[in-house]
Amino acid sequence: MERKIRAMVTALVLLVIVGLVVYGLERNHARESAPRQHFAGSSAVVDRDLARVLTEVRAAADRPFRRGTCLRRSDFDRVA
Repeated sequence: MERKIRAMVTALVLLVIVGLVVYGLERNHARESAPRQHFAGSSAVVDRDLARVLTEVRAAADRPFRRGTCLRRSDFDRVA
């Protein structure tokens, strides 16, 4: 009888833990999928990092790749 009660308590504790984990995951998902509100600034700005990275990738694609070479800061200064 005592083993049966201990097994039921263990199952109940596991169910509570699983339920709390599912609740926490759902709450986090709902919070992340909610529409974001921008309180300051504007969303109509140019992403300068994206433009810089695209320029660097295009410049690197124009040069032939040689094994053992690495890009230096001066390589990117010439592009800008």
